[in-house]
Amino acid sequence: MKILFQDHKKGEVKIAITSLDDLWYLSQILDTGDEVSGKTERKIKIGEGTENVKMVKKQVFLAITVEKVEFHSYANTLRVSGKVKEGPEDIPHGSYHTFDVKEGTTIQIVKEQWLKYQEEKLKEAASE
Repeated sequence: MKILFQDHKKGEVKIAITSLDDLWYLSQILDTGDEVSGKTERKIKIGEGTENVKMVKKQVFLAITVEKVEFHSYANTLRVSGKVKEGPEDIPHGSYHTFDVKEGTTIQIVKEQWLKYQEEKLKEAASE
């Protein structure tokens, strides 16, 4: 894990996932109520009615309030789900989204308060 930016006074950390171990560390750091933001793929409906509707995957920047964190070691992903807090106008605030965090992903985490063990896990993951 690479720490790209850190401001513990504001509770912000921006990290890049560099290995599969980082996903496990991240699953131990994230809590319900944290804010996670980054680039992600979102399916967006284009068209009205039932016949002219087309689903398109679009790369967007979203911020969600974390409600659920699931580590899938067999799929090599960490799924972080929650309600959209910030994003483009075509994605309604309050709708649900899931980040599929894997190697190569960069995300920002904002916590109201970082607990000591969470800071230690972050440092431990960054030093490996």
